[in-house]
Order: sequence, then structure tokens, then C-alpha cells
Amino acid sequence: MVDPEADEFGTADVFSDNIFSAIPQLDGDSPEDRGAQAALLALDVLGQPLLRDGGESLPRDEVLAIDKAVAEGTPAERLIVLGWMIDTRRLLISLPTDKFTAWTADINHFLLSKGRRVKLRTLETMVGRLQHVANIMVQGNHFLGRLRSAVIRADKFKGTRLSSEETKDLVLCKDFLVVAHTGIDLNLLTTREPNNILRTDACEHGLGGYSLKTGRAWRWEIPLHLRGRKLINFLACVVGTMLCIEEDDPAAGYCYLSAIENTSAMGWLRT
Repeated sequence: MVDPEADEFGTADVFSDNIFSAIPQLDGDSPEDRGAQAALLALDVLGQPLLRDGGESLPRDEVLAIDKAVAEGTPAERLIVLGWMIDTRRLLISLPTDKFTAWTADINHFLLSKGRRVKLRTLETMVGRLQHVANIMVQGNHFLGRLRSAVIRADKFKGTRLSSEETKDLVLCKDFLVVAHTGIDLNLLTTREPNNILRTDACEHGLGGYSLKTGRAWRWEIPLHLRGRKLINFLACVVGTMLCIEEDDPAAGYCYLSAIENTSAMGWLRT
């Protein structure tokens, strides 16, 4: 869905003391032949004595740990990077099984201890893990607001009890964990051209919009007795997208851009 300019040499990035390399597999050769040893070479060069011909007075150990490099640095199509499983063949990012199992069990423990006092450290750990999930499920950030308030409450009173609404948020977060473990299309997490652009809007009389791809326009008049009750701009986005889904039969990874003039619509859509 994205037409990138292929970089035959690949690239590497550094996070703290970790180096991650990405090497494209091009026709006629293997990634191992071009980039597998690039990071190792860079480390070896940087670790060499400043004076190579016996001028270094202090002995130095080798910087490279070859056994570890072979175990963790061998090129692979599936690799855990910073707590996420990156699958470059299926273009998916997912929560590894061990994290999914452990974090789901922790939430179940919270739910079983309903009404009991929760320690600050325990609650902070839980919200931190859910924030980790929200890094790839951006919509999940909206549903962490009450749980973050519980953390502030626990910090103030040396612990807290979760309300019924906060407990419901945890139940919803279990569903987020399932989706994250199943995998999210990497094409949905990168800047790209949408497959379909929608224009939608709303006023007190009704909703309306159209698709730039299909040309279909629609409107939905609100009955008199329902007008002026709620903010409805976000409903225009939802209805417009649903109509396009029914008409266009999108494939996996399909991307919609629903443009609207109300800046609060995104928050309502997440709600």
C-alpha cells in the first residue's frame, strides 16, 4: 500500500545500548550478504585502540561478544524489538505471548479482588503495561484516563479502591490485549496515503457527507424531538465510514481518512 524507495543497504537504529538493523530482501541476493555484519563491523571499529601499531599502553578486551551476536543478532523475518514482535513477512506488530498471558492474568487478579485496596506500585505497573499496548492501539489511550486518575488517587492516599467504571475499563483493556496479541497491520501505524477520503459534517438539522473515491453523497435528517441534545459531529464520521465499508468492501489494512471541521470529534470517536 506504500510505494517506498528501496534502500539496498538497509539501516540501523540505536535505543540505549541496543542496535536494531533493517535490511531489505532484494531480488537476486540475500540480506545476510549485505547487512548482517554491518553493526558488528561498526562496533569493532569503534572499539579498536586509537594507535594500532603497539602504541596503546592499556590492554583491551574485544568489544564484540560473538556468541551473543550469533544468538540475538542473526537476521530474521520475525524478531522481538523493545517488547514487540515484529513480523516483516506478514507486516504485523503484536504483543508476545508471554506478555499477553502474564498481563491478562494480572488484570484477572485485579477483577477478582474487586473492592480491595490496591497499592500504588501495583496500579502504576498495570497502567504502564496498558500504556505500552496503547502505543500501537492509539485509541486505547482514551480509555486509560480513569485508571490514570486512580493512580493519582493512590499516590495521594497511599492506595485506593477501583470504582465500578474503572473496573469496566480493565475489562475492556483485556479485549485490547487480545487485539494487540493477534497483531496490528504495520500499514495502519505509518504515514501513508488513505484508500478513501471522506468529507462529513453535522448541524442541528442532520448529518451529511460524501466519498471522494466513490462520489456517493448522503444525508440523514434528525427528527425534531431529537435535535440539539448531543454533540453529533463524530456520528457523521462514523456513519460516513460505515456506508463506505458497506459499499466498497475494504480489504485488510484499508485506511480511511474522515475529514471534519470539529476538533473534538476525535475524542468522541474514541469514546
